[in-house]
This record gives sequence, C-alpha cells and structure tokens, in this order.
Amino acid sequence: RVTIDGRTYNCPEQQLTLPGGDADGLTELLRCFPDLRDVTLEQPLDEGAALRDLAAAFPQVSFHWTLTFKDMPLDSDTTTTLDLTGIPTTVEEMEALLPYLPNLTYVDMTDCGISNEEMDALNRRHENVKIVWTVALGDRFTLKTDATYFMPRKKGFAVGTEDAYNILVGFEKTPSVLGRRYGHAVVIHAILDGTVYFVESYNVTLNGVYHQEGTPLTASIEEFAVYYAGTTTQFDGVIHFGLKTYADSCTEYSSNATGTVVAEGSVWSQPCEETVNATSQVMGQLAVGEQVNITGLYLNTENQYWYELNGGEGGYVPVEMLNIVQLRYEVVVLSNPTAPTVLTQGRSFSVKGAVTAQSNSIYSIRARVYRPEADQMVQVINTSDTVEGRAYDLLRSKISAGLTFRMLEAGQYRYELAAIVANYYVEGGKLMTGWNTIILWSSDFLVVEDKTTVHTVTFDACGGTTALNQSVVPDGMYVGELGVAQRPGHVFLGWFTEAEGGQRVTADFVPEGNMTLYARWVSQDQLRNEWLAGGNCWYLYSDGVSTLICMELEGALYYFSAMEPMCQSWMVWTDATA
Repeated sequence: RVTIDGRTYNCPEQQLTLPGGDADGLTELLRCFPDLRDVTLEQPLDEGAALRDLAAAFPQVSFHWTLTFKDMPLDSDTTTTLDLTGIPTTVEEMEALLPYLPNLTYVDMTDCGISNEEMDALNRRHENVKIVWTVALGDRFTLKTDATYFMPRKKGFAVGTEDAYNILVGFEKTPSVLGRRYGHAVVIHAILDGTVYFVESYNVTLNGVYHQEGTPLTASIEEFAVYYAGTTTQFDGVIHFGLKTYADSCTEYSSNATGTVVAEGSVWSQPCEETVNATSQVMGQLAVGEQVNITGLYLNTENQYWYELNGGEGGYVPVEMLNIVQLRYEVVVLSNPTAPTVLTQGRSFSVKGAVTAQSNSIYSIRARVYRPEADQMVQVINTSDTVEGRAYDLLRSKISAGLTFRMLEAGQYRYELAAIVANYYVEGGKLMTGWNTIILWSSDFLVVEDKTTVHTVTFDACGGTTALNQSVVPDGMYVGELGVAQRPGHVFLGWFTEAEGGQRVTADFVPEGNMTLYARWVSQDQLRNEWLAGGNCWYLYSDGVSTLICMELEGALYYFSAMEPMCQSWMVWTDATA
C-alpha cells in the first residue's frame, strides 16, 4: 500500500485518481505501481513541461487532467475548441496554457486585447492550433481572420470561414458614365497599427495621387474605408479572404526533387505570370542545363502546373521548363515513441508517438506485428491509416486501436511502424506520384503468461539510423540480433556499451539489466586521410588490376577494392584476428 496526500492505494492498481502535486515526488511514487495504466490528475502539475516529462517516464500510462482558465473548466482529453471572445488575455497566459491542452485545435481570441502582430506571431508558433481573431476595416466592417469570403451589402455583410490574415478582395465597380462595368481586385497584405498594406489591380487615385495598377500602396484604415466604402463605389461582387499569396489560392502538392532546366525561361515570384496576377514579378532567368532544388508543386487557378524552388524563396517556374533528375525522400521523424517490451497475455498496450515529415507528404501510416517461426517472420497483425498532410499522432488513432495486442499468445514478437510518403511531379502534362516506405521504428517484445524478468536493450545510432530500435531479452539470455546501423559518409564500427570507450558488444552478450548500446562511427574522410598518410594500412594487389586497402580500427578491418583512393564503398571484417 502507498499513501499519497492522505489517500491510501493498493500497489497492483491499474487506475488512479491523484491530486497532482510535485512532479519529482509523483514520479517516485508512481514507480510503486508496476501495473498502472491510467492516471487522472485532479490538478495539473505546475508546468506543461513537467507533464510531458511525467508521461515520458511512464510510456505505458495514459495521463488525464482538468484545469480552470478564466473561470472555464477545461479537460486535457475533451477540450478541442476554446472561445475567449471579449476576455482580456495576454500572450504569456496563452503560452502557459497551450501545453496543458494537447487536443486543442481551435481558439477564438476576438477582442482579447492583443495586437495583430502579436496574434499573428502566436498563431505561427502553434501550428497545430488554429488561433483566430478580428481585424477592423474602418468603422463599418470587422473581419475575423478565419473568414474566406466577405460580401458587404447595403444592409450588413456575409462572412465565411477558414484562414485569412492577409486578404484578397475582389469586387466590381459600379457602371461608369460609359455604361461599362470594371471587374478588379485588391490584395490586402496586412492591417497593422492602423495602416492598410495593399495592391490594386486597377489604376487608382488615392489622396490626390495617381497610382498605376500593381503599385504597392499604404493608407490609413480611415482613408481606405472612405475610398472603398464611399458613395462612389458599390461592393457587389465576390470578395474573398484567406490568401496570403497567390500560391495560397492554388492546389498544393508535396514535391521534393532535383530538376534540370530543359527550356530557358523566367522565374516568377508567384506560380503565375503577371498577366494573371499583378503581384507576380520576374525574379530572374534560368539557363538550359542548370540544376534546381524543387520543394513544391502547384496547380494554379489557370489550371497550370508550377514548380516551387527552394521553399518559394527561389520563386516559381512552369513545369515545362524542368525535367526531374531525382525524387528525394527526406527523413520522416518519429518523436517520443513508446512500444511494448513485455506484456502479460490478455493485456493491451497503447502505442504513442508523433510522426512528422519535412518535405514529403505522408500518405499513410502502417503498423505490423510479426512472430518468428522457422527462420522467418510471420505477420500476425497489420493495420494502417490514411494521412492527410505532414503530421500524425499515434495516440488515440486508428493505428493504436488496430494493434490488438491482447489477442496475442505467449511468445516473442516484433513491432514495426512505417510511413508511406508521396512525392508528386508532372510528366507529359500529367500529375505523377512517387512512393517510398520509411521504417520509423522496429523493436522486439515478449508476451508472457506470468510476470517474468526481462531487460530492455535500446539502440542509440548516435547520428545514424538503425534497423532495430529496441530489443527485450529474458534474464540470463544472449542479446541476440543487434541490427546494422547506417550513416552517410561514415563506416559503422559496431555497438558499444558507452558512447565513448566502453566494451564492444556481439550477439552472445548477456545484459544484466536495462541498458543502451551506442553505435560507433569513423568518417570516410578519416579513413582516406589515414590511408593517404600511409599509416596503419596494407596494400594488396590482385594481378596488378585492383587494389585492396585495409585498415584496423576498434578491432575490425575495413577495406575496399578500387583503383582510386576516393572510393565510397567501404566493407568490414568485424573480426580483425581472422
């Protein structure tokens, strides 16, 4: 039995309701509950970071908590939206609150007393939460930043919803004395400190000064409202909000590739020419044969495909100017993963972790469980979930629900998590897709009939990647399979008990407790330099045609067969004495 703040609990408990308290003290007390799976905190810890650390210390446990903010009761599991309209709130208060609400997706902060600039910065810092507020356009109109259209009428106006801090307004002017109607648009890039920053696609005389279409303009809110809401102008066309740039009005596809210029042409600041959008300008020229870095693909409103270069900073070009040389698949990151190590038969387990991709779009997440049988791995569980975008949370997902660990019989298993990513490009005028499967996690675990002593061996690749992230070994048994690590530009020397120094570990190593094994590396440049310096090397000739160069490092021999010293393909004999 354990007593916490005057309450007594049985150590075999699987569910606890606790008052909260000191994070360090709570961590020590929870170690007394080996079967614990669910904890409800009546009051959250003092800092959101402390909650994250507590959850990381007990990956098998689901934590829940409630709190009060501005006299509103909030729940860590069920609070997904928050309305703070008209409630004075500071940026510091929001920064302190958001870590406590992991499932929050939408906050309305209209009239909270925070400036446009501060609201915009807060919204950008929290990409998983849509924070909206209201900007004023003169005395007549106020616009919420998640509006997608705005149609002023003689008696009021209509507002739609979705993102919009920078605003594209399109409307028609009233019939002129010639009886004609002129369609045009205004791009409002921002409303900051009472000043409107905008571009007209129509010639305009503002405050007695004539400006040609496409000229970047500024005006006070009052001046802007007088000009565009005065008696001489009737708002009666389509007015649309939500476009930070012309690219935001396009359909975006994830593309990450290297391209070669096959047709000379201009680089534009938007995925269109200036005849389509007056804000698009020529940024430069590309010559045939140049190689460029493609970071996105856009289908614009004219039904034309354009490649984005260097994240947009390099501009945009029509796809016809480029040929794809190589599709790139950058690393997809799995953060804060949890995986089973030893499960009692009939018990379940909730996998956790956040999957994020930098440049490629995640198409789906796949989880599988294998059981070794007769020198092969037999699949026993297979579940997947389709993803839209570049982020995925395993907790409370279809993946977590589909991993039915409680159905497994006693024995050894392997859990594998993979991301299938998509890479889009255009070929022959048609949208094409490249696919790649990236293994995010692979670890062994045991299902036992009764509790048994096992040791968890974690593999730290120290800057590289490894095929096996974690293994479980029954007490007194060999560690067995170690897995191979890889790191560009380096040679893998083996697994060691310490990051520096320590003992080399082989498959017959017997762990005495939970431990981490560290990958040891040597750079290929170091190997080449050692060879060029004539130190610690042997030169063996085969009929005078090829050269075998060997070197001894950390008890292993490294060699390659080539005529040139800059060869990239190093091979290894792990037993130097052989």
